[in-house]
Amino acid sequence: MRLHWDGTAEKVYNVGVDRGVLFTLNPTSNQYDPGVPWNGISAVNENPSGAEPTKVYADNLLYANILSAEEYAATIEAFYHPREFYACNGMKELARGVYTGQQTRQKFGFSFRTKLGNDVTPEAGYKIHLVYNCLASPSSEEHNTTNESPDINPLSWEVNAEPVGITDDFSNTAHLVIDSTECDADKLTAFEKILYGDDVTATAFSSSATYDVGDYVTYETKTYRCVTAVTVAGEFNSANWTEVDPQSVGASRLPLPAEVMAFFAEG
Repeated sequence: MRLHWDGTAEKVYNVGVDRGVLFTLNPTSNQYDPGVPWNGISAVNENPSGAEPTKVYADNLLYANILSAEEYAATIEAFYHPREFYACNGMKELARGVYTGQQTRQKFGFSFRTKLGNDVTPEAGYKIHLVYNCLASPSSEEHNTTNESPDINPLSWEVNAEPVGITDDFSNTAHLVIDSTECDADKLTAFEKILYGDDVTATAFSSSATYDVGDYVTYETKTYRCVTAVTVAGEFNSANWTEVDPQSVGASRLPLPAEVMAFFAEG
C-alpha cells in the first residue's frame, strides 16, 4: 500500500506540562515516600546524553561501532517547589522554618504529564512520565527588585537520574512513559489512582470478597496492599499482599518499572 502523509487526526504534537508530583527517596528505608503535588512547574526539558559511537578498527577496516551507555537528564523549571524538595536541593532544617545549605542532597523520583494534540482535537490524550533516582545539581537563583514591570523570579534545577532494574529482558532505565492513546483505558484509570492517590480506606479482609491490585485490607491487626496483577479471592495468601503503613493507605505512590510493566501487561 502506498504511503500517505498528513491524514485526518494524524498530525500529532506534544503540548504543555502539568500534574507534577515529587517522591522523595527515604535514605533509611530506600523506598519512595508518598508523593506530594509539585505546583508551579513551567517546563521539564529532557536532556539525555550518551549513546555515542566509538569506532574500533582492525585489519585496516572498521571492526565495530560501540555505543556508550545512555543517561537520562533533565532541567526542571518552576516558580516554586514543595517543602519536601528542600532536602533534595541540599537544604536541611535546623529548626522549624530555618534552613542551611551545602548539605547532602536527597534522591527523589518525580512524575509529570504532557498532553497530546492533533489536527482534530487539541486534547487527544496525554503521556505520563515517571523518572527515578534523581539528583538535583546546585543551581543559581535570581532575586530581582520589583519595578514597573514586575515578574516572578523563576527557579530551575539540573537533574541527573540513575537507572533502576526492570527485568532480565530489558536494560535498566530511569524513565518510563505511559501513553494514554495506546494503553488500556481501564488499567490507566486504576494506575492513576496509585500514582496520584485515591480516597480509599482499608477494609477488613474477607475470604468471600475479590480484590484487585492496589486494594487495601486489614488482616490480623496489620494493613496490606494487594500487589498481584490478577484478581485474588479466597483465603489470605501473603504472596498477593505487601504490608504497608496504615497512614499510607490511598496515598500517592511511585511504582517501580517492574511493577508498572506487570500492571499494564496483557491478560
